[in-house]
Amino acid sequence: MAPNNATVDKARLVARVVAAHRKITAPVDVRHLGHLFRIFPNVFSPFLAPSGYLSLTLASWPIFKNKRILDVGCGAGVFTVLSALSGATRVVGIDINPHAVENARTNVNSLGCSAVAEIRLGDLFDSVHGEEQFDIIFADLPFTSGDPADYLERAFFDTGLSTITRFVDSVPELLRRRVGSRAFLCLSDLECINPRDYDHRHALRFRRCLKVRLPGVFLMIYEMRLRETTEGTR
Repeated sequence: MAPNNATVDKARLVARVVAAHRKITAPVDVRHLGHLFRIFPNVFSPFLAPSGYLSLTLASWPIFKNKRILDVGCGAGVFTVLSALSGATRVVGIDINPHAVENARTNVNSLGCSAVAEIRLGDLFDSVHGEEQFDIIFADLPFTSGDPADYLERAFFDTGLSTITRFVDSVPELLRRRVGSRAFLCLSDLECINPRDYDHRHALRFRRCLKVRLPGVFLMIYEMRLRETTEGTR
């Protein structure tokens, strides 16, 4: 079956974003909310990728004070730093890309967050220690099906979108059992994924809390809460 025009347009959009990242051949400084972030080559940048709008928006919400935060796929560490600066008591950023880990550690240190924030190398949750649990888990995972050729492309393409499935499977074990604990997952209409399909597999309640239309793409953040802590609450 030949791809339709919408599919071709979305493929071109992703290709343009990847190409824009490949043009970064030396560290680039970006000022955001008065903070100077450095973006390394071969690292996902929320200032270049459309989905970065979601993480930057969520990072501005007043929800992090006195919370334990897990930033999955932290990239350059922008969300990690902003949540730490917003009053989080503990922030762990994880990325599978060693270039991203180095980049995120640089931003954590330069912006004075090292006492609160820690950056770890790992695939999804495999570097979470022992019985660690969190009040807020955030993930901007690749939501375009495809086979990545390198670490940079892993930020955009995922074979069979299996990483999203593994993320949702693990969330119930990593969220603290308390009212207000929640996970946030960024998605788009690049692929037909309905997070509510997971309702039958896990004790999670899903709700779309943000939807934004940008040229060529709809972007969304879904919130997940444990049902046992949300009954009778919003």
